[in-house]
Amino acid sequence: MRHLKKERYYSIKHCAEMLDLSQEFFRKRIRLHQITYVKIGKSVRIPESALYDLVKVRKSAHDLVKEKACLILDNI
Repeated sequence: MRHLKKERYYSIKHCAEMLDLSQEFFRKRIRLHQITYVKIGKSVRIPESALYDLVKVRKSAHDLVKEKACLILDNI
């Protein structure tokens, strides 16, 4: 028998508090279909896996900017 890990789902408010981002940040990503979400009745929930993906992408982008800044500073 295959055991699947149960996915946790969080409200926009909870996601915003956990990641210290605004609720509008998540609403905009949902509106633009840039983050995975599910609707349960009238509620919107974001799966934990989508939060991990978001953090991974934001960290990668931050690292790229930091590397580019270092290269620019090295050439001055």
